[in-house]
Amino acid sequence: LKRGTLLKQIVSLPIESDPVRLKLLHLMDRLTVYLYYIKDDMMPLVMFRNLQWTLKYGLNNVTPASLTTMGIIFAGILGDLKEGSDCAQTALDLISKSKVSPLVEGRTLFVAHFAGVIWTSPMRDMIKPLQRAYNAALRAGDKESACWAIYCFILYRFQTGFSLDLVIKDVEVYMPQMLELNQIVAYHCTLGNYQWFMNLAGRAETDPFSLVGDFLSIEDHKKWSIDDAMYEGLSRHWKCYLLTVFGEHHQCADL
Repeated sequence: LKRGTLLKQIVSLPIESDPVRLKLLHLMDRLTVYLYYIKDDMMPLVMFRNLQWTLKYGLNNVTPASLTTMGIIFAGILGDLKEGSDCAQTALDLISKSKVSPLVEGRTLFVAHFAGVIWTSPMRDMIKPLQRAYNAALRAGDKESACWAIYCFILYRFQTGFSLDLVIKDVEVYMPQMLELNQIVAYHCTLGNYQWFMNLAGRAETDPFSLVGDFLSIEDHKKWSIDDAMYEGLSRHWKCYLLTVFGEHHQCADL
């Protein structure tokens, strides 16, 4: 099928009703999540098998989650931002029109607004849906999606012009929850944001260019930079932002 006709065909499909296939689809959806966690190359194949079954047998509870994953592949790997956004929007349309589990709803809302429709819509429009994703994922026990949704919620509020005082309060409310839920990577990245925000607000007693000191220890910063590629990338982003804000453009370019 051509890309332009695939999404139109999906939304017009009947509803799948076979209980055995629905159970198998649910298991494949959980397998997709597991393969993502372990960075296995089989993940896209399982996701496309879910979509193949959707096209063959009808819409089901996990179709929206599969569409958001397909959107990431289009946008992040193939560079087709519009198609990636269209996949995410179709997934959102499906969860608004049909009953899906809170597990699928939370993950779909998070991924669609973090890496899907944001490519073709204002970032500020992502904020409320991300908070909804946080609530839905928590209800379903999907702690990882919940914590990453609220991480993006805080970051997007900062990037769209909310006051630093308000954003800092957000961090102070949600960061302990991440630790309590044992979502350590999200906690690390949020703690780095916290140091960054406090530097920008003039509340850090150390060097305003430093990402360690008041709230983030040197030991933790070094360890997390080695252990977590996402944290390392974010820390470079934070450092460049601080250098730019405080006028050290040459240092930023060197970094």
